[in-house]
Amino acid sequence: MKIFKLRRTALLWLPTLILASILSFASCGDDVTNNNYYIQEPEVPPTEEEPQPSYPEGEWVERVYSLCEYGFSMHQPTLYPAWLLQAEGVKRYYADSPFAQEYITDDLLMTLRNPGAGTRITLRMEASDICHAWEDSYTVPQDLTGETLALQIPVDWDYNVLLAWHTDRLVKLKWTLLLDGQEVDRHTEQFNCRSLRCYTYRYYYDKSIPEFDDVINLLKETGFGSYSIEEDDKYLCIYSDGFLMGYIDEQSPLIDRLKDSVIRDGIVSYLTGLFSPTFEERVECTAKAFCYLLLKHRVAYSARHSDERQYLRTIDELFANHQGYCVEYAMAFASWCMNLGVSCMLVAVPEHLSTNVYNGDQICAVDMTYCGSWYTYLPPFSNPITDQDRKDFLWLYSEIMNASNLDYEEIYLPDMQAGDARYHSFDPAPLRPFLPSFNIGERYAATRAAAPIKSIKPVKSELWKKAIKGELIGVSARTTIL
Repeated sequence: MKIFKLRRTALLWLPTLILASILSFASCGDDVTNNNYYIQEPEVPPTEEEPQPSYPEGEWVERVYSLCEYGFSMHQPTLYPAWLLQAEGVKRYYADSPFAQEYITDDLLMTLRNPGAGTRITLRMEASDICHAWEDSYTVPQDLTGETLALQIPVDWDYNVLLAWHTDRLVKLKWTLLLDGQEVDRHTEQFNCRSLRCYTYRYYYDKSIPEFDDVINLLKETGFGSYSIEEDDKYLCIYSDGFLMGYIDEQSPLIDRLKDSVIRDGIVSYLTGLFSPTFEERVECTAKAFCYLLLKHRVAYSARHSDERQYLRTIDELFANHQGYCVEYAMAFASWCMNLGVSCMLVAVPEHLSTNVYNGDQICAVDMTYCGSWYTYLPPFSNPITDQDRKDFLWLYSEIMNASNLDYEEIYLPDMQAGDARYHSFDPAPLRPFLPSFNIGERYAATRAAAPIKSIKPVKSELWKKAIKGELIGVSARTTIL
């Protein structure tokens, strides 16, 4: 009985064992099935990245040129702060002039070997004594296929430093050149940064000199618009009127002190300026009052030149130094007139700059240079001034006005009416919204004409492109004209 019971128990477990075996076998079958029927993706070997072009390191940059003063002296490594500070303002005032838009810039010109179309050129400029660090990129277009690229490159100038730049000093400007992100060259260019006081009023091309023919034709093809150009059969003259504006300072605190002096001394009873009921009173407020001040302070005629450029001092320095010459007298008198709201005309003649007071068709010439040349005819005025001093002044003032108007009516005006290109006049007042005075000092950078966001671009001027290739002999215009 006992044995029978054991066998019965075994039989009861038999179905369970068989079922477990079947499930185990099925499980193995799934593994086989899965291993045999999953789709296997073909192995793809890893692709190699296309190699970037490698550029040899070396001297890619050939030279960097200054484009100050229309680029007429681009082969001279010279920078002019007065130009760099005012270029954008002048361009905005003469917005209708293709010549101004093309030839007036505070950029530099860089020539370099052409790395080929599609190459991304990156320039990194280091900070220097006169500029901030800057970086920009430019991709060479398909149509620039020459061996050399000529690029116009912006500079982030330090305007506050340039405003205080009162001497000539060498500066080094440095760039790092990258081609498609690869550094290939480091270039340094040395410039002579001239004083803020250096200025050139007039450039001219003499038509009797054959070497100037190509230059004159290229300039005229550009189109001058309303820019200050005078031309006759002998000369093409380009006048830099707008770049005088920094030296005119009608807001100088000195002017208020001078006003007080001229009224207290009894030369005029009041300074009505633009509110004067008559033109004669306007002349008294301006010409008579300012002549007296120059004679009282004995501001002597004293030339100031700087290598074919004029050196300009403002009204404050004119009276502080007791000396000046024709352009400085004109700038100081223009400051006085603009302070009073009286229209003043600057009149350029051969080797001289004079002034007129005007109101519509009414014109009164007054050449303040006579004050600096004739002040010795009078003894120094007493303090306080005496009746005899006033009498002496009125006599000399009458002589100065007679001489000034005689010059204008008998010498200047006939040649101006005949179209002589050596004569030119302009009213500085309309330019003031675009160009503040240098005497604004630290605030100048915030009030100067806003410059557009600029980037590297190819040089457009045919004159500049021919000049850097040496194809033009007579690029440099002359500055002194008889």
